[in-house]
Amino acid sequence: MNININTQLNFQSKANPIKPFVIKTKRGRLNVTEVTPRDLKREGFIENLTKFFCKNFASSTKDPAWKIFAKHNSFNYAEDLKNFVRYYASKIKLSHEDMTLLLAKDKRNKIQGACLSYGYDKIPGVKNKVCYVDSIAINPSYRGYKVGNALMKKTMESAQNKFSDVFLAGEKMSSDFYEKLGFKPLDKNDEAQKTVIDYISRSRSDYPKYIELYTKPLIEFSERWYNVCANKIK
Repeated sequence: MNININTQLNFQSKANPIKPFVIKTKRGRLNVTEVTPRDLKREGFIENLTKFFCKNFASSTKDPAWKIFAKHNSFNYAEDLKNFVRYYASKIKLSHEDMTLLLAKDKRNKIQGACLSYGYDKIPGVKNKVCYVDSIAINPSYRGYKVGNALMKKTMESAQNKFSDVFLAGEKMSSDFYEKLGFKPLDKNDEAQKTVIDYISRSRSDYPKYIELYTKPLIEFSERWYNVCANKIK
């Protein structure tokens, strides 16, 4: 089979590819593409992307656990960073068909924004139903220019090709951002949603003090993912 090399380099998520696009800001244009095989082969790419995510998470939360990434002389910094590198290396792979990683780069090819998503894999049986936005981060100098908004909208638009819902664990400090995009917190008063909340919160020490669990339907008249999850958990 002949493979179009340019297409292979431009499109990573095989199930729902996103064409390159441009975000115009007062600080200049940001060129947005999906991660490419060339990116992943570059020495130190995963490590640098991990530092980018962690640095920006630390600047967008009140969670003291993240402050270790704002103080590099912290005793646990090196080991914690290695754990995050291992985590992202396990998620960002060419073999993950539904993984989407958007990178927004400036004219110097420096990453100023990134958004990582894939099929939710923490509960068996729902990976093909709900898109999980694992990480979204924008450098402080580019915040306020709707860069995050553009990355999220493109991610969700793409996810509609495969998933019925989108889900994420978002910082409470960013609640306005998610709600303007149409996300709503999971509802503890709904039995199925409470079952999912209780299950997820067992492994999230930052919930509910610092984060909220947000969701949004991508296909209105489809069975909601948390109903499917609740049945799997039970």
